[in-house]
Amino acid sequence: MNNRATGVLVVHSAPRALCSHIEWAVNALIGAPLKFRWRTQSLGSDSMRVEVYWDAPAGAGAQLSSSLIGWQDIRYEVTEDPSAGCTGTRFSYTPELGLYSASIDAAGNTVLTEARIASLLTEAGNDVNAIRVAFTNALGAPWDRALEPYRASLFDDSIRLLHGAG
Repeated sequence: MNNRATGVLVVHSAPRALCSHIEWAVNALIGAPLKFRWRTQSLGSDSMRVEVYWDAPAGAGAQLSSSLIGWQDIRYEVTEDPSAGCTGTRFSYTPELGLYSASIDAAGNTVLTEARIASLLTEAGNDVNAIRVAFTNALGAPWDRALEPYRASLFDDSIRLLHGAG
């Protein structure tokens, strides 16, 4: 059985002074030197961004995310792709919202289990707005809203981003 996984770490913004520390932490966890090509993040003064692809033992995504939680002024996403016998996972972090994690399928969709759905419905009761908020949060919408400007800042003005279709 193959216990390897692939994934990506995207540090959307980090203070320049933390870049080498992030590299050391990630390389220590992955167990191999990865190439970090830091670029200026236009949304923050002295802020940098990087996207790094990795190949490591399954579960490395959770370890990467855990190692970066709480670092000052850092925003990141870690995705571990589904692998043989393992679901994929996405972790998103912002200082304001904290950590979000969810299982993902092969197409990158967030997967909510029956137990999680039942729990959300029980907690919300018959309040339709509470149900809507619970599902929106369970699908990670607050983290997506907070991180989208950082994701979009990667593109220059010649690229037009489409928001919502249909």
